[in-house]
Amino acid sequence: MAAAAVVTAVWPRAAEPVRATGTSITVASGAPATAAPAKGDLAAPLVGHTNDVRSAVVGTLDGVPVALTGSDDETARLWNLRTSRQIGAPLIGHTEWIRSVVLDQLDGAPIAVTAGDDDTARVWDLRTGRSRTLTGHTGDVKSVATGRIGGRHVAVTAAADGTARVWDLRTGEQVGEPLTGHDGAVWAVAVGQVGGTAIAVTTGDDGTVREWDLTAGEEIGRPMTGHRGWVRSVALGNLDGVPVAITGGEDMTARVWDLRTRKELGPPLAGHTNWVWSVAVTNLGGVPVAVTGGEDATARVWDLRTRKELGAPYTGHTDAVWSVSTGLLDGRPIVISAGRDQSARVWAPTR
Repeated sequence: MAAAAVVTAVWPRAAEPVRATGTSITVASGAPATAAPAKGDLAAPLVGHTNDVRSAVVGTLDGVPVALTGSDDETARLWNLRTSRQIGAPLIGHTEWIRSVVLDQLDGAPIAVTAGDDDTARVWDLRTGRSRTLTGHTGDVKSVATGRIGGRHVAVTAAADGTARVWDLRTGEQVGEPLTGHDGAVWAVAVGQVGGTAIAVTTGDDGTVREWDLTAGEEIGRPMTGHRGWVRSVALGNLDGVPVAITGGEDMTARVWDLRTRKELGPPLAGHTNWVWSVAVTNLGGVPVAVTGGEDATARVWDLRTRKELGAPYTGHTDAVWSVSTGLLDGRPIVISAGRDQSARVWAPTR
């Protein structure tokens, strides 16, 4: 990554109401990409991947807003959001689809963490483009999130082997025993803090949502149930002082869970006409909102207080929306969505 070699970087959790990371991941085939901006787009599409774009996140590199994308073409790519141009060479090392991507700092240095169907996660030094491999899973790694357990900087991965695992980002070593309890593949993970405790929330093919104490390495309470069918996405947020998880699933809904009681909070977010693949959270002018992406080729923005959809659905993608993430572009709240049409798109969450 020559362009990243001479700069410093900061990856803020901009526009997020809590310290949390996480992505949603899924399966499907590719389709031709379109390079034309759609109605509501704030920039030209990010086009260059040669297969589905599974995941996208927003960050800042030396004051420049950037996005990182991961794809079924087995590469991750960094983009300048002001120019919609790729920065440097692709990150190459995975030998199967990249399902999930994260931007972060490790001891002041800019890093990316990626997860793939080659049963590994990789930690990339964005100054050199080199990577270290996190190995231990015995199935596809579907999701990765980063956070802290006390003074330890960690990644948490979720995989088709039915486990989530915690990794020390400095040493690359696994921390403690795998987190087990899901029956089947674990598809998504998000990491945050609840009452001063480092926690992770996972979702899976068994239709459950589970909360974990990362210090103790144990599940907290009983699984959260309510979705019908698989659950493949999760994001963490704060709803009027209540720590919540937002999940999306096969039943075409996103659901809100109180992480203190592990009970569903209010009615589902219903409006998609097919599976919900991805969820994200942000705050717009003091209003907590969720963003969802679905198989119906739309992304939708929801007021979490009223459970009403804000504005019309975003329809810039020509096929399934695999991933949605929120951030800032020169101080303006944005959503970056990624899809089966091989593009990532940048748009305003209010239209």
